[in-house]
Amino acid sequence: MENLQFPWKLLPKQEEFITSRAAKLAYVGGFGSGKTVSLAIRTFLLCNHIPRNRIIILRRTYRELMDSTYRTFMEWLPPDLYYDEKKSDNIVYVRDQNGTASEVLFRSLNNPEKFKSVEVGGVGIDEQGLGHFPRGAGKGTQDEHSGFIGARLCATLLDHGVEVHALVRRPDAVVPAGAVRHQGDVCDVASLRHIVARAAGQR
Repeated sequence: MENLQFPWKLLPKQEEFITSRAAKLAYVGGFGSGKTVSLAIRTFLLCNHIPRNRIIILRRTYRELMDSTYRTFMEWLPPDLYYDEKKSDNIVYVRDQNGTASEVLFRSLNNPEKFKSVEVGGVGIDEQGLGHFPRGAGKGTQDEHSGFIGARLCATLLDHGVEVHALVRRPDAVVPAGAVRHQGDVCDVASLRHIVARAAGQR
C-alpha cells in the first residue's frame, strides 16, 4: 500500500502505520493521538485493496464500540467507499476495487463467543490501554495487567492455533496456558526490542 495518495491530513506516524506491510501492527499513543482514526483508515484501504475482505474491529464494551469506534469509522469513511451497512448486525460494507463489497464487523469483548468462530482477513483492537481494567472485570481476567482484553484475546487466538506471545509487566502476572510469557513494558522501547528478538528466535 505504498505510494498511496490520501484525501486525509495525516501525521507521519499515522501514515507509517496505515501503509505498513507488516502483518502485525500496534499504534500506541495517548488520548487524542489518532489511534482510532488510523485504524479506521487502514481498514478502509485493506477493504478496498483486497476484494471481498472481512475485517473485525473489537472494543472492550458495546457502548465504547458504538460511541467512539463505530462513530469515528463512519465519520471518516469516504462516501465513494461506502457500499451499504446492516445496522442490526453492526456490519459496514466498504466498496472494494472491483466494485463489490468487503465487510467490517464491529464487535465488543463483552461476549467473545459471538465472534469466536468468525473467519476474518484482519483484526483491529481499538483500545487506549490494556491494563486499566479493574480486577475481576470478567471471567478469564488474570490480573489488572494481563487485562480483560488480553486474557480473552489470548484464549481466542490459542483456540484457533495461533502462536501467542503475551507481554506482562508484573513478575507474578499469569498468562493463559499455551502462551509464551514475556515480561516487559510496552512503554520501554529497549524492552520491546529484546522481546521481539526473543520471539523471532523461537520460530
